[in-house]
Amino acid sequence: MNRRVRKTIFKGGLTGSVPNGTTDYMWSGWQCMEERNYSDAPVRQYVWGTYIDECIQLTTLTTLGSQNLSPGTYYLLQDLLYRAVALANSSGAIVEAYDCDAYGNTLIFTAPGADGIWFTDDDVQSNYGANEIIYCGYRFDPETDWLAARAAIYACFAWSVLQFAEVVLTR
Repeated sequence: MNRRVRKTIFKGGLTGSVPNGTTDYMWSGWQCMEERNYSDAPVRQYVWGTYIDECIQLTTLTTLGSQNLSPGTYYLLQDLLYRAVALANSSGAIVEAYDCDAYGNTLIFTAPGADGIWFTDDDVQSNYGANEIIYCGYRFDPETDWLAARAAIYACFAWSVLQFAEVVLTR
């Protein structure tokens, strides 16, 4: 049905820093409702809005992301194009922030930096975060820098395609 049902990461992806593991995806139509690990235990659950790519809630059931975000319910803050800007906890505090350009090139920030203020030049950047629904409701794969948009996969950087091909050929 042209949907990703399983993803396996080994050797940390392109950056070498993404956690290894296998994820199974549970779907309702074109929207991923739940992710499970290789032991079939739920890891993430999603609630979607009326628009097909409008993810409004993420529930984590295990500790996730490079900042070890604790299990809980989080809310995706989006701009008018449904690009994620930040992930907030139930108190409204930002726990993760994102910067995407018009082509889907994505930066993930997991802490506000030394000044304690988000969206400044010293925010702590990471190769992966707790949330992967970032650019226009598409899934960002930190291990390849690609976007998964329903039945299509988009390479965000031209060099990522070349690096991925090199990684696959050398392993």
